[in-house]
Amino acid sequence: MKMNTASEPRAPTRRDFLKTSAALAGSAALGQLALVRGVHAAGNDVIRIGLIGCGGRGTDAAINAMNAGPDIRLVALADIFEERLKASLERLKEAKPAQFAVKEDGCFLGFDAYEKLLASGVDAVVIAPCSHFIPTILKAAIGAGKHVFCEKPHGIDIPGLKVSMAAA
Repeated sequence: MKMNTASEPRAPTRRDFLKTSAALAGSAALGQLALVRGVHAAGNDVIRIGLIGCGGRGTDAAINAMNAGPDIRLVALADIFEERLKASLERLKEAKPAQFAVKEDGCFLGFDAYEKLLASGVDAVVIAPCSHFIPTILKAAIGAGKHVFCEKPHGIDIPGLKVSMAAA
């Protein structure tokens, strides 16, 4: 039987691995926290978001997004139906008046409304339309370089799921 001596290195144990991993994870988390506090979209203190899909769930998701912090501004809305867009406008204006910054030129209607919203200068989008349209809109938003929060499902059939997976 051979014994370890001080001159021979010993093999690392699971305990050594866990100690090192915990130390690295802790330092990474602290570094990430410092980064998050200092990072803002486009170099200013306001993150401009847009909502695609102004139904009840989309409106709630936009409110949830604005709850993330006082530096979030809702600046654009897109939907196929005018009545949904108008109802969402009123509800969002009432729920978060300090963070509601949608002007008339920030409202987009029609099947191509999401494209106009993506071109409007938003930093991030909340995607919450009818499930049929999510893969196409998700692909366009990621292609436009936007930060994305997307409601589920990300596709309702295999081709749609493949589009969403490729975009992600």
